[in-house]
Amino acid sequence: MELGRDLVWSFDLMVLKVTKERIVQLRGEVSDYGYSPKLNLPPGKSNTPKYNDGNGHGDPYLQIDLSTAIPACGNNTCNYRDDGY
Repeated sequence: MELGRDLVWSFDLMVLKVTKERIVQLRGEVSDYGYSPKLNLPPGKSNTPKYNDGNGHGDPYLQIDLSTAIPACGNNTCNYRDDGY
């Protein structure tokens, strides 16, 4: 097996067309001058986000457990070195 021949790095606008016979790598084409369509939500009340701030607004930072976090600096100590380690 030749490494690299079947290896693919994906980037923006990459499209893979997969069939039983083969996989074809394509690039999606979009207009540089077009606008994104407006968001069209279904009618009715949406579900409350899993991590919300209590007011129904989503906050992804609420899922981070800070109880075991090591503070970067504090009390005249820092846990980093000038050389980056």
